[in-house]
Amino acid sequence: MYYEDYFEIGTIKKVSFIEKKDIKLFLEYTFKDNQYTSKNIINVHPRWSIISGYYAMHDISKLFLLEEYDIQFTKPSVHDAVIKALKKLIRKKDIIHLIEDADKEFKKVQKLDYFLSKGKEHREKTQYYTMLSFDEKQIQEIAEEFNANIVEPYIKLIKRLLEEK
Repeated sequence: MYYEDYFEIGTIKKVSFIEKKDIKLFLEYTFKDNQYTSKNIINVHPRWSIISGYYAMHDISKLFLLEEYDIQFTKPSVHDAVIKALKKLIRKKDIIHLIEDADKEFKKVQKLDYFLSKGKEHREKTQYYTMLSFDEKQIQEIAEEFNANIVEPYIKLIKRLLEEK
């Protein structure tokens, strides 16, 4: 599906000024809650840490797209729609100044849509079918790496983009 197709099926829609405030408050809460959860359950529930980390990325992405483009996302195919929106609306040239000026960790986040899709891929593997062959220690290591190398750099970059707004 293309970005425009998600408007046709109602997954992406323009948001009114009145709705925007409530949606923003909700997304700020859920992104922070998922980020906190992801960091704080790595040792106890590493599989859920990965899942929460992805949802923190997903929610802050929706928050950024709401703030910058006045769009919101609903089902069906909300995860893919957010990735397509990032791919369509955010170009490397739009964030290159952050990548060039920022910490080394931002250098990894060249394309937001790619990074979010990698997060989605990790979440799906963890949530639905794999990781059963790993022991808890291996899953914990995967969760720590996922948080350090994907979730945190992505969230920091999106926060910087939101601050520029």
